[in-house]
Amino acid sequence: MRGNRFLRSMAVALLATLGTGLLSPSAAHAADKPKPKPGARITFGLQPATKGAPDARPSYRYSVTPGGTMRDQVAVRNLSATPVTFQVYATDAVNVDNGGFGLLPRSQRPRDVGRWVTVGPRGFKGSVIVKAKSDLILPLSLKVPLNARPGDHTGGVVVSVSTQTKNAKGTNTVLEQRIGARMFIRVTGPVSPSLTIKPVRPSYQDLLNPVGRGKTKVTYRITNTGNINLGGKQRLTVRGLIGPTQVSVKIPDATLLLPGGSIDVSTSVRRTWPLIRARATVTIDPLVQEGDLVTVAPFSASAGFWAVPWALLGLLFLLGLAFWVRSRIRRRRAPKPPSGGASGEARTAPAGASQHSAGHVGAATTLTFAALIALASPAMAADPPYNDPAATGGITLCDAKGGIKTSGSLADPLAAIVVGESPATAPYDGEGRVAGLFAYQPRQGVEPGEWSGQGMTALSRYTNAEHPMAEILPADYTVGDFVQAFAPQWDGMIQLRIYLRVPNQPVGSTSYSATSLQVSGDTWQQVGASAGGICKAGKATSVARLLGLSTERPTAAPTSGPRPATSTPSAAATARSGASATTPGTVSAAGSASSPGVTSGVRAVADGPVAAAKDDDRGLVAWVLPVGLLFALALAAWLWGRRRGTTP
Repeated sequence: MRGNRFLRSMAVALLATLGTGLLSPSAAHAADKPKPKPGARITFGLQPATKGAPDARPSYRYSVTPGGTMRDQVAVRNLSATPVTFQVYATDAVNVDNGGFGLLPRSQRPRDVGRWVTVGPRGFKGSVIVKAKSDLILPLSLKVPLNARPGDHTGGVVVSVSTQTKNAKGTNTVLEQRIGARMFIRVTGPVSPSLTIKPVRPSYQDLLNPVGRGKTKVTYRITNTGNINLGGKQRLTVRGLIGPTQVSVKIPDATLLLPGGSIDVSTSVRRTWPLIRARATVTIDPLVQEGDLVTVAPFSASAGFWAVPWALLGLLFLLGLAFWVRSRIRRRRAPKPPSGGASGEARTAPAGASQHSAGHVGAATTLTFAALIALASPAMAADPPYNDPAATGGITLCDAKGGIKTSGSLADPLAAIVVGESPATAPYDGEGRVAGLFAYQPRQGVEPGEWSGQGMTALSRYTNAEHPMAEILPADYTVGDFVQAFAPQWDGMIQLRIYLRVPNQPVGSTSYSATSLQVSGDTWQQVGASAGGICKAGKATSVARLLGLSTERPTAAPTSGPRPATSTPSAAATARSGASATTPGTVSAAGSASSPGVTSGVRAVADGPVAAAKDDDRGLVAWVLPVGLLFALALAAWLWGRRRGTTP
C-alpha cells in the first residue's frame, strides 16, 4: 500500500478471499483457519485504540528515554460479512525510491522499532481470527533499549491478509495485502537536524535558434544526515554572470525523510539565457513534523556550469569565415601596384587598402549586428510576458498529417492532435490514463493558478505515457469560441495546458505541459514553448469518439457571461480537488466567465514566481550586451591582425 494510507485514521483494503469458522486469538492455528473462496470480498482496517475501543489518533507518537517502556492498544477491524484470519506485526519504516513513506516487507527482519514493539498478549504467534463485522483489540508494548540512539525512530504496526492464487501460467502465487499505522518514537537526548544536498549537477541544453533561450536541467540528491525526521520545501534558482535570477518550475515538497533516508530530484529552469557561465543554487526550507518544536535554518548547495551559446558562436564563425573569404577574393582581384613606383607610394597603398577593407568589414559587422538585434527582437516578443511555475514542458500542435502547426484561423479547429513535452508521472501513467486540453486567460497581477478558462476538448486515451496527448475533434471548441467567452486581457495571450487523469484519482493539474497563443485579428500564432517534432510519438483517441458521440461541429458556441454552477469550479479547486470533464466545461476563477475576481486563496505556484515573471522585461538588454561584446572583441581582433600584417 502507498505510504499516504498510513495517515488515515482507518485504512481499508479489498481482497478476493473468504473464510469460515470462528476462533479466539489464542486458539487460532493453521488447521482451523477459514478457507478462502474465490470471488469473495474482504474489507478490513487497522486503527490505534484506547481503553478497548478504536480512537481518533492517525498514528502512534511517543517520547521516551533510553530503557523506557510504553503500553498501548491496536484495533484490528473486520468489516466483512465473514470471519477473516489476519497477521498482525510491527516493523521498521523506510523511505521508498521517490522519498515516500514505506514499511519493510514481512520477509525482512526489522532492526529498530520493529524489534522494540510487541503485538498481542503473551504467547501470541502473530495470527488472529476476527469475527465478521467486529473489532478485535490487541495490546501493544514498547521497550526502548538502553543504548538507543537519541532522535527519531519510525516504524509501523501492520495487519495483512495472504491469499494463494494462480497466475496466467497456472503457477501458484501468494498475494499479501496489508495496511498499517505509523509509529513515531522520539528518544530523548541531543537532536541534530541536518540535510545535505549533493551532488548538484546542472547542465545547459542549448537551442538551434542562435537568439533563443535554452533550458537548464539540474539533478541532485537530498539526504537526511541528522537524527530527526525532516521534510523540505525546495527552490532552484539559476543566475548568470549578468541578467536576472531565474526561478525553476514548482518542485514537490520532500514531505518526510527519515534519518539516513534520501530522495533523488530532477528539475529544470526553462528559457535560460546562455550567458557563458552560470550557477544553479538549490535551497531547502526544512519542514519539521507536526508538534515538533525544533527550529531549523534553510540548507543550500550550488554548482557552476557552462551555458555556452554554441548556435550563436557557430553563426559568428560562419560570418567571420565569410568576411575572410570575401577579403581574400577582393585582394586577389585588386590590381597590383607598378613595380617601379616610389617606395613611399608602395608603402602607403597597402595601408590605404587595409583601412578601406577595415571600413567595409566594420560596416558589414555593424549591419550584421543590427540584423541580429532585429532577429532577437521578434524572438523576445515571441516569449509570453508571464512565467507559469507549474508548466514543466511545452506543447506541440499537430495537423492531421503529422506536421507541426504554429498558426491558424480563430474559426478553424486548433489542430488535430496536441502533444505534451512533460511525461505522465505516477499515478497518471497507469492503466486508463486520459488527457485533455484546457485554455486559460492570462491576467496581469493574477497568479496562473487563478486564471479563468475552460476545457477545449473531451478527454482522450493516449498510448505513450512519455508524451501525453489529446485528440481535437471538429466538435471541440475553437480558439474563436474561447476568445468569445474569455477575451484576451494581456497582449492577446491565451495559455493552453494539458491536464491528466486516471481512474480514482483527481485531475493532475498541479504540473503540466503548457504553451501560449497570441491572438491578432482573426488569427492566432503560437508564441510559447513547443515540445518539438513529436507529433508521431504515439496515438490519442477522444473519449467522445470511443463512446460513439457526434464528432461534428456543434451548432452553438460557448458565450460569455455567468455559467451554471455545476460547470464552473474554480481554477484552484480544479488543480487541488480534481474536478474533471469528459466534455468541454468551463473552469472559472470566480464562478463566471466574465468575472475578474478570485474566490480561492489556494494557489498552485512555487515561492518566488514574481521575480521569474519579470525577467522578460530585461531579457533584451541581457541578450544584446553579451552579443555586442562578442562582436566588439571579434572586430578588435580582426583589426589588430590586419595592422600586424601590414606593418613593414
